[in-house]
Amino acid sequence: VKKLAEEAKVASRNARRDVMDVFKQLKKDSSISEDDMSSNEKEVQKMLDGNIAKIDKEMAEKEKEIKETKKGACSDAPERYCFLRNSGTDGPQKT
Repeated sequence: VKKLAEEAKVASRNARRDVMDVFKQLKKDSSISEDDMSSNEKEVQKMLDGNIAKIDKEMAEKEKEIKETKKGACSDAPERYCFLRNSGTDGPQKT
């Protein structure tokens, strides 16, 4: 989950970079003013910050859901046979 969230953040940052490059080119071509460029950059950054916050929130919710699912998966099994309690193991654990 963390890896997917980080990939989403990187994609968002790359999109911001691409938009900023367009703004820089427009300014260079004198198509937009310095003030317009500055306000557009702030707006894009605000959108990115909101997107990153949403990604973090979704990641936290999904991690919580996964943890709850792991807990519930072992509720009927004897503890010594529930390998889901020990994340990263390949088989039943004897206790």
